[in-house]
Amino acid sequence: MEKYQDHPIAALFPLMSESELQELAEDIKARGLKDDIVIHQAQILDGRNRYRACIMAGVDPRVKPYVGTEPIKDVLSWNLHRRHLTTSQRAMVATAVLPMLEEQARERKSDAAKKSNVARAENPEWANLPTPKEPEEKHRASDDAAAMLSVSSRAVRTAKKVQQAAPELAEKVKAGEVSLNAADQQVKKAARKKKEDARPVHDFRVLAIHPDWNAGYEALRRIEIPRTSEPCHVFLVVDNEHVGGGVNFIFRHFGMEPVCAFSVGRPLISKDMGFSIDTYLVLYACMVDDPEWVNGGPQSTRETESLPEFWEKVKSWTDGPRASMGFEAEGFKCLPL
Repeated sequence: MEKYQDHPIAALFPLMSESELQELAEDIKARGLKDDIVIHQAQILDGRNRYRACIMAGVDPRVKPYVGTEPIKDVLSWNLHRRHLTTSQRAMVATAVLPMLEEQARERKSDAAKKSNVARAENPEWANLPTPKEPEEKHRASDDAAAMLSVSSRAVRTAKKVQQAAPELAEKVKAGEVSLNAADQQVKKAARKKKEDARPVHDFRVLAIHPDWNAGYEALRRIEIPRTSEPCHVFLVVDNEHVGGGVNFIFRHFGMEPVCAFSVGRPLISKDMGFSIDTYLVLYACMVDDPEWVNGGPQSTRETESLPEFWEKVKSWTDGPRASMGFEAEGFKCLPL
């Protein structure tokens, strides 16, 4: 009996479990091998489960050569008809197809270059002509893989990300034990935790933040709040015209809505619409449990003359250490935004 190894393309789909192989072997022993095993490049292109079952059953495997020009597409077609794979499983198969398609693209590019060099050697008058630019690929390899597996390109990119970040988790998706979306969420959660764990822990109990609200959403979204192991008071200065953004800022970074808002005076801003603004709002929240106030804490949220005066009040209400972002004030350690 000639022995065959698996073709790399055949490995796109998982092998049966031992119990499933045993059932198949018993069926082949009783009824014979139904479909031939397809051989390509002296390796098993299709039927590696049947081949193993034949060995287990003591039956000579019946083989036939592959006839075709696109073995990847053919293997996908044969197996997708036989197996009931979920969208998540098909997306994971697509990630395994990607390197093969990329290798094919490199081979086509190399062959085209060789043919061009031969043509120029045979036609000396072409030697001085500029080399034509290579036509742009209509689709990326991920798009081709997605089309072959009937999934979206986005699903293929997500599956590739899961494969690279968590190979063991990717195997569970392939086996149908975990959905691709659930695996992606786990990968994102692990990445966030890794990033969070890498951030330094500062020693402060008060954090005062005064961002540039004219910097734009993306700049504000990228602001990283420093970590502290202490219960911490948080004060966020907000222009009146950006109150909604301030509330979102508090919720995004601290997972809660502001507890209250202090009114603080600011230089007068006149608007063409017929009204003027002369106050800030300072939104208050807390980080890590409920921190304690001293000297009775704030007695009122009514208007304070100016921000410097307000920070002096904060110093009287709280124990240090204190940190600030976006401004400098006496008694506060300034941290970069």
